[in-house]
Amino acid sequence: RSFICDGVAQGIRNDGRRNNQFRKIEIETNIVMQSHGSARVRFVEGGTDVITSVRVETLNLKEVPTPQEHIDVSLSFMASSSPAFISREKSVEGDLLAESISKVLTAD
Repeated sequence: RSFICDGVAQGIRNDGRRNNQFRKIEIETNIVMQSHGSARVRFVEGGTDVITSVRVETLNLKEVPTPQEHIDVSLSFMASSSPAFISREKSVEGDLLAESISKVLTAD
Protein backbone atom coordinates (compact mmCIF):
# COMPACT_ATOMS: atom_id res chain seq x y z
CA ARG A 1 0.00 0.00 0.00
CA SER A 2 2.77 2.44 0.85
CA PHE A 3 4.39 1.61 -2.52
CA ILE A 4 1.27 2.86 -4.33
CA CYS A 5 0.87 5.91 -2.09
CA ASP A 6 4.53 6.86 -2.52
CA GLY A 7 4.17 6.52 -6.30
CA VAL A 8 1.12 8.80 -6.33
CA ALA A 9 2.96 11.35 -4.20
CA GLN A 10 5.94 11.25 -6.61
CA GLY A 11 3.71 11.38 -9.69
CA ILE A 12 4.73 7.99 -11.13
CA ARG A 13 3.10 4.59 -11.56
CA ASN A 14 4.66 1.19 -11.02
CA ASP A 15 5.14 0.77 -14.79
CA GLY A 16 7.05 4.05 -15.07
CA ARG A 17 4.28 6.18 -16.58
CA ARG A 18 3.45 9.57 -15.09
CA ASN A 19 0.02 10.05 -13.50
CA ASN A 20 -1.24 11.92 -16.57
CA GLN A 21 0.05 9.39 -19.13
CA PHE A 22 -2.39 6.86 -20.53
CA ARG A 23 -1.74 3.62 -22.36
CA LYS A 24 -2.69 3.61 -26.04
CA ILE A 25 -5.76 1.56 -26.91
CA GLU A 26 -7.34 0.12 -30.04
CA ILE A 27 -11.12 -0.16 -30.35
CA GLU A 28 -12.97 -2.42 -32.78
CA THR A 29 -16.76 -2.44 -33.06
CA ASN A 30 -19.31 -4.95 -34.33
CA ILE A 31 -17.12 -7.97 -33.67
CA VAL A 32 -19.83 -10.37 -32.38
CA MET A 33 -22.35 -10.99 -35.14
CA GLN A 34 -25.01 -12.54 -32.83
CA SER A 35 -25.33 -9.35 -30.76
CA HIS A 36 -26.93 -5.98 -31.39
CA GLY A 37 -23.73 -4.19 -30.41
CA SER A 38 -20.24 -5.30 -29.50
CA ALA A 39 -16.75 -3.95 -29.08
CA ARG A 40 -13.20 -5.04 -28.35
CA VAL A 41 -10.89 -2.70 -26.45
CA ARG A 42 -7.23 -3.67 -26.36
CA PHE A 43 -4.22 -2.01 -24.82
CA VAL A 44 -1.63 -1.68 -27.60
CA GLU A 45 1.27 -2.64 -25.34
CA GLY A 46 -0.59 -5.81 -24.36
CA GLY A 47 -1.89 -6.99 -21.05
CA THR A 48 -5.61 -6.26 -21.23
CA ASP A 49 -8.14 -7.24 -23.85
CA VAL A 50 -11.85 -6.59 -23.19
CA ILE A 51 -14.72 -7.85 -25.33
CA THR A 52 -18.23 -6.64 -24.62
CA SER A 53 -21.53 -7.47 -26.25
CA VAL A 54 -25.15 -6.33 -25.92
CA ARG A 55 -28.23 -8.21 -27.00
CA VAL A 56 -31.68 -6.63 -26.72
CA GLU A 57 -35.18 -7.95 -27.17
CA THR A 58 -37.98 -5.42 -27.44
CA LEU A 59 -41.66 -5.66 -26.53
CA ASN A 60 -44.63 -3.82 -27.95
CA LEU A 61 -45.50 -1.45 -25.09
CA LYS A 62 -49.16 -1.38 -26.17
CA GLU A 63 -49.36 -5.09 -25.35
CA VAL A 64 -47.51 -4.84 -22.02
CA PRO A 65 -49.31 -2.94 -19.23
CA THR A 66 -46.23 -2.71 -16.96
CA PRO A 67 -43.04 -2.74 -19.05
CA GLN A 68 -40.85 -2.44 -15.92
CA GLU A 69 -41.76 -6.03 -15.05
CA HIS A 70 -40.26 -7.24 -18.33
CA ILE A 71 -36.81 -5.70 -18.01
CA ASP A 72 -34.10 -8.25 -17.35
CA VAL A 73 -30.42 -7.35 -17.06
CA SER A 74 -27.63 -9.89 -16.75
CA LEU A 75 -23.87 -9.40 -16.78
CA SER A 76 -20.96 -11.79 -16.79
CA PHE A 77 -17.32 -11.04 -16.17
CA MET A 78 -15.09 -13.78 -17.47
CA ALA A 79 -11.38 -13.73 -16.78
CA SER A 80 -10.30 -16.16 -19.45
CA SER A 81 -7.18 -14.45 -20.72
CA SER A 82 -5.02 -16.94 -18.87
CA PRO A 83 -5.47 -20.68 -18.29
CA ALA A 84 -5.13 -19.93 -14.57
CA PHE A 85 -8.49 -18.07 -14.67
CA ILE A 86 -10.56 -20.45 -16.80
CA SER A 87 -11.91 -22.43 -13.84
CA ARG A 88 -12.76 -19.27 -11.90
CA GLU A 89 -16.34 -19.05 -10.66
CA LYS A 90 -18.83 -16.44 -11.84
CA SER A 91 -18.08 -13.08 -10.26
CA VAL A 92 -20.40 -11.44 -7.76
CA GLU A 93 -19.61 -8.03 -9.27
CA GLY A 94 -21.63 -8.87 -12.40
CA ASP A 95 -24.70 -9.69 -10.33
CA LEU A 96 -24.36 -6.50 -8.27
CA LEU A 97 -23.93 -4.31 -11.34
CA ALA A 98 -26.85 -6.00 -13.12
CA GLU A 99 -29.05 -5.39 -10.07
CA SER A 100 -28.06 -1.70 -9.99
CA ILE A 101 -28.78 -1.25 -13.72
CA SER A 102 -32.15 -2.97 -13.33
CA LYS A 103 -33.09 -0.60 -10.50
CA VAL A 104 -32.26 2.43 -12.65
CA LEU A 105 -34.17 1.11 -15.67
CA THR A 106 -37.28 0.22 -13.68
CA ALA A 107 -37.39 3.32 -11.45
CA ASP A 108 -40.52 5.46 -11.72
